[in-house]
Amino acid sequence: MKKKIVLLLLATVFLFTGCANVEYTVVDSGTYLQQNIQVSLDKAKLDEANCPIEDVKKSIVNCVNSLHDAQYNSFLSNLQMLVVNESLTPNQCEEILNAIKVSRVWPTDEIYMYEILFTGVSSADLRLSYTEVFYLYNYGTTIPPSSDDESEGNVITFEWLTTKVESTQTTAFANSDSIANYFMALFADYGFTEEDVSYTYTYGTNYHRLHSDADTIENVNGIYMHTWDLENKDEEITLYRLIADTTGWYIIALIVGVVTAGIVAIIAYTKKSKSKKAINAELSDITNIENKN
Repeated sequence: MKKKIVLLLLATVFLFTGCANVEYTVVDSGTYLQQNIQVSLDKAKLDEANCPIEDVKKSIVNCVNSLHDAQYNSFLSNLQMLVVNESLTPNQCEEILNAIKVSRVWPTDEIYMYEILFTGVSSADLRLSYTEVFYLYNYGTTIPPSSDDESEGNVITFEWLTTKVESTQTTAFANSDSIANYFMALFADYGFTEEDVSYTYTYGTNYHRLHSDADTIENVNGIYMHTWDLENKDEEITLYRLIADTTGWYIIALIVGVVTAGIVAIIAYTKKSKSKKAINAELSDITNIENKN
């Protein structure tokens, strides 16, 4: 997938006999960015495969910690350089660090959760949106990274009264440095192969006008979760928006308005004509009666 705002990264790993499932979820809440890795183990299945769960847990923690430490240390180095260059003050750096919350816990004996929460910075001397904080953490700059080919995967189709903007791309699984590859190395130590792993990708957004070819779409507390069960980690997904052709709709509204007005006028004229004929008929009857008298 092209580099874009990653608001929540959720990697869920379910270990079965001879297989595993890895799920990434990317969510845009509209108010913050969140990255989360959740690893769920099946102790019974691990016992069947003669894989001590405590050893697997240690391997998972070491894997996640190495990923986090490499990223976080690089981020700290970038902040220090910004202070040296006088682009930021030490106090501003502290505010940025406070906008990034990291959590690593075992809520149960078989589930490990790693989470990074990005919020904005709003103070007297520094204002950064949560997306800018995210970019600074991941790319060393508050400016979104650009693709080598901005038109890659984008298709614009003009349809009846709508314009369809479609983007087809791979997911984060296809990236050479994705967490999926780190976990594959971990699985390999316990006898798992890439063929044993299934992949699920979920993209969540509060933008209700976004559509996709996802296998399921679910509204969870105002976040629309688009979920794909991928056949392989290089499989492509499609997201699209439908934009209304306002000019076409205005013309239709005008035509409908004219037609409606015409129908109303015809009905009114018809009723008036019938009423006039009825009055004339009554007057004629009265005249006939008077003449007979």
